[in-house]
Amino acid sequence: MIIIRFFCVLFLILRVLGVFSLELTSGRLKLIVNEKKGTFTLKQILEKGKSRHLLFFNDPGTTFFTVGTPLPLRLSICVPVVRKTNSNLEILWETEDIRVTESFVFVRSENSPEDDGLKISINIMNMGRKDLPVSLRYLFDTNLLEKRGIHFKTENTARIQNETEFLASGMPSYWLTPVNETLSDGSTRLSGLQGLLNSPGITIPDRIVFGNWKRLKNTNMTYRVNKKNSFTLMPYSINDSAVSYYFNAKKLSPGESRLITILLAVYDPHGFANYSSKTSINDLEKNFRIVSEYIEFIDKQLSSTKRISRNDFEELKKILENLKKQKTLYEDR
Repeated sequence: MIIIRFFCVLFLILRVLGVFSLELTSGRLKLIVNEKKGTFTLKQILEKGKSRHLLFFNDPGTTFFTVGTPLPLRLSICVPVVRKTNSNLEILWETEDIRVTESFVFVRSENSPEDDGLKISINIMNMGRKDLPVSLRYLFDTNLLEKRGIHFKTENTARIQNETEFLASGMPSYWLTPVNETLSDGSTRLSGLQGLLNSPGITIPDRIVFGNWKRLKNTNMTYRVNKKNSFTLMPYSINDSAVSYYFNAKKLSPGESRLITILLAVYDPHGFANYSSKTSINDLEKNFRIVSEYIEFIDKQLSSTKRISRNDFEELKKILENLKKQKTLYEDR
């Protein structure tokens, strides 16, 4: 019993010290990745060395994504592989039928002298031998001003107080968890976590839903919004708001990838119209990696001792066609 208690205490100490987390700071943001779970949280760097959490932080698994397929797929049982490079960070999950790579790249808004945004890219690749419809849901557990009842706003909605959804056809430019930031000269400015929804290089969701975190967590892609629902789910989930992004199913041929890009940022009234030019090299590296994954998939099929059937041959042809599509990305560079 004493030994068990010792290891429990040691585990808690290690967790507090951040042994299981990887931190990456740039400009006004700090990215904290839980290497064990493959999840993340985000902090805003304030003046005088202070900071605040933009996403909920006590439990590192409350902000997460799920991939929907007809196959029994559970990324949660996969061991995530975290890879850090000079300019970004990647988390990789892989099963026999699918490979998911999530990458994080710091970016900056149009007039900012330092990084104040985080570009999140999720690349989903069909590693199997059959066509595979793939959907994605990303749930962000927001953290600011919930106790005051101030949850979200958009450019046309001053205050979102109940469960609300927006479809792609009427998607706002952004959502914001508004909070005032006090500067060193005593003045204040509007700040908070901003989700860009219609900027260059961003994948526009098919819909987004603002609602209670627990209610959204326990549902799937077909969640039906009830405008009478508040951000509270009794008895324990009080004023606990979140925003969920939904990307409808898209059919992937064997070897084909789907790339979804999301942008979170510290609020900037000037927007992120020119941010993409600052990350073009990273985008180019990502596309080269996708091509390498296609080639790896082909090698896997050709190295098999079994005779290639006509169906497998047709699937290989589809992969080659996807490679030709990727070629056009580099012809003008």
